[in-house]
Formats: sequence, structure tokens, C-alpha cells
Amino acid sequence: MTITGIILAGGKSSRIGQNKALLDLSGKKIIEIIYERISQSCNEIMIISNTPEDYQFMGLKIYKDIFPGLGPLAGIHSGFFIQIPIKILLSPVIFH
Repeated sequence: MTITGIILAGGKSSRIGQNKALLDLSGKKIIEIIYERISQSCNEIMIISNTPEDYQFMGLKIYKDIFPGLGPLAGIHSGFFIQIPIKILLSPVIFH
């Protein structure tokens, strides 16, 4: 069974004021930590982001939102649209 992990990294960062996916946490970027965690369950991983240049260092496939500026649901839609019909594990870049 193929499971594709989708990391949603398209937020506006309005509360933090900077790209939260790229924040350092114990020597690693948050997006790297998420990648490490979901890679244990996924055959492949992609990033949905409207700033793909920010994530080139990850070496993953990066796709833009099909409907940019419409929030996380648009990112989920983009991931599903790109990867149908296989199983998906979805992870937003959000820590509370």
C-alpha cells in the first residue's frame, strides 16, 4: 500500500510574524521534525506551499495551492487533487 505524506506549509504566519515551518526547535527546523516523524509511516512525502523556494533544501516534491490564499483547506484540496487515488497522511505545520 502506498501512503503519501503531505506537509501543509503555506500559512501566512500572522501570529508569529515569521515562517513557523522554518523556526529552529532544538537544532532542527520544525518542518524537518515533521518530515522525520511522518516519514516513518509514508512511502513518499510532498510539501504544499505557495513559497516553494523556502523548502528546496528538503529535497521533496513541492506543489503550490490550486486555489492560493484560501487557507489550509485549499492546501488539503491541492494535496488530494495531486495524489488521488492513494492513501494520504496529512500534517499541518502547527504547534500549540
